[in-house]
Amino acid sequence: ASFEPFPEEDLEQSVSHRFREQAARFPSRPAIMTRDGSWTYEALDAATDQIAAGLLESRGSLPEPIALLFDQEPDAVIAILGILKAGKFYVPLDPSLPPARLSRQIRSAAPGLIIAGQSHIPLAGALAEEGDVRLETVASLQRNTDISRPWVSPGPDSLAYVFYTSGSTGNPKGVMDNHRNVLHNVLRYTNNLRITPGDRLSLIQSPSFSGTVSSLFAALLNGAAICPFDVRQAGFTALASWVNDMAITVYHSVPTIFRGLVAGRQRFPHVRVIRLEGDQALPSDVDLYRQYFSPGCQLAIGLGATETGLSCQYILHKTDPIESNAVPVGYPTQDMSIAILDDQGADVGLMTAGEIAVRSRYLA
Repeated sequence: ASFEPFPEEDLEQSVSHRFREQAARFPSRPAIMTRDGSWTYEALDAATDQIAAGLLESRGSLPEPIALLFDQEPDAVIAILGILKAGKFYVPLDPSLPPARLSRQIRSAAPGLIIAGQSHIPLAGALAEEGDVRLETVASLQRNTDISRPWVSPGPDSLAYVFYTSGSTGNPKGVMDNHRNVLHNVLRYTNNLRITPGDRLSLIQSPSFSGTVSSLFAALLNGAAICPFDVRQAGFTALASWVNDMAITVYHSVPTIFRGLVAGRQRFPHVRVIRLEGDQALPSDVDLYRQYFSPGCQLAIGLGATETGLSCQYILHKTDPIESNAVPVGYPTQDMSIAILDDQGADVGLMTAGEIAVRSRYLA
């Protein structure tokens, strides 16, 4: 499939509108792929219409937060798209967190309801009872719904999600982002990595990890396939064989998971782009990339935050040298301006530590 740039004029719409366009263009292409089965764009569009109809039937058409409690699985993707189609916004929670911390996030977000995966229904039920909210599953929302209901068309300024940060700098905070910012982040990835409808993108980390947003929507807003895999449950050995069996072309994870991927010394001939983000990449990671991936494969090192999306990127080819003992994070991406500031807010000089400041129209 040939590459089509993501145009800036497509920022002034909703994520769900752009998805509907892809479903109309590529109805028979795979949208979600797993070892157990796949969903075409047409099937995913219909399944998520059912979720949206169920939400509109039970909750009405006003914007509100909907909490999610899922492992990395197709139902999580279906729930997210259905929520956005209903004009609401999603709040993904991490099932591995202590219940007390999840309770604080439920009280903070005050969701209209919780949608849970089958394996987390007991935990979700306890949280729902404590927060006095309803519990639903994908199946229960799809049952007995009238999908002829009028659709909600959120604008680009409408909220798309709230992600809770890790809390490494204090209390976790809920970061709110709108549809335009999500689309702009997809634009940055699409155009830098030349994502096409023929690509298959990995979706490895928990849905509560904000870095998964770019993979999910860079696939589904470009006619490509998204491939969910729960690495926490399946493990690294299974991950390596899965990447090859699914013919993943764009692989994305934090560096520690990447090291687990290559620990079995397999080669990965289908992967054309490796994205390493979320933690510091090391020169040894570059060595692993050079050793186990095809000559045309690129390594994209990214720096971003929940509040900014991708702000810096450095793309390495197999023969590019690393000039120091640190792997560069590269240069500001489109429409991102970056400064390094001292305690007084002034620019610091070269080779001086400071605080990273990002300026853009597209910030949470």
